[in-house]
Amino acid sequence: MLRVCAFLFGRQLFCFEGWLRRRMPNTMIDDVLLVIIIAGIALSIAYLRAEYVLYRGFKAAQRNRAIVQNWRLRAQESARLMSLGRKLV
Repeated sequence: MLRVCAFLFGRQLFCFEGWLRRRMPNTMIDDVLLVIIIAGIALSIAYLRAEYVLYRGFKAAQRNRAIVQNWRLRAQESARLMSLGRKLV
């Protein structure tokens, strides 16, 4: 009977006997491919979520800048109108 063993840094991790060796690699490859596909989908979703959160933050900052700019323009306009009113009197 054929025996296959896996080693990592000189330590034996596991061994397969003959009948296990014939069955396990096919299911292991299928499982590994499934895990890779699921991990890829999860990473894609995480990336899209991060981009959306970043975009939302930029839009909020842009909105705040527009509000402040509008407030400043109104203050300048009211100051200008008040100064014109004083000159007319």
